[in-house]
Amino acid sequence: MGAHIQLRVYDDKLSIWNEGILPFGLTLEELKGEHNSRPRNPKIAKACFMAGYIDTWGRGTLKIYNSCKEHGLPEPAILEKDGGFMVALYKTVQVTDEGGAIGGQVGGQVGGQVGGQVGGQVESLTERQKEVLEIIITNPKISRKQLAEELRINESAVQKHINTLKKKDFIERDSETTGQWTILVRI
Repeated sequence: MGAHIQLRVYDDKLSIWNEGILPFGLTLEELKGEHNSRPRNPKIAKACFMAGYIDTWGRGTLKIYNSCKEHGLPEPAILEKDGGFMVALYKTVQVTDEGGAIGGQVGGQVGGQVGGQVGGQVESLTERQKEVLEIIITNPKISRKQLAEELRINESAVQKHINTLKKKDFIERDSETTGQWTILVRI
């Protein structure tokens, strides 16, 4: 009954809206922690529990918050809006040179691209860190030793720049599967 569930997919998020409001006495802030479950239809909730679709009642939103935190994603936005309930899940965007999101010059060209949010983050990097990032974008399989040779600096200096780029969530090393760098830019 009522309006259909609405899914909206954006470059930086997924929003889900459904008609209805929170049960009386439950607040949006309480959804971030342990809270009592008040299913609208206890028979459907019980059937979902018995079928294994849910493991316990009242933990769904807590699992969403914890999963986002565990994966380094921004906290989801959960709010009551337009007579309904909306959840917006934000993502981390993988940026590749092929997609044109960064282009050739990291320092000068990132500025308003990838949703217009990246410029300030890149500006917080030193010129050498921008060089390291640009080289990794150009060659995601490059090793630390190869980076040192190309930049004509020692490997320990390269490692310091890599550690900074990792800490600021620009890159991560996928050594377990492909042995290459993944370029990440937070939205």
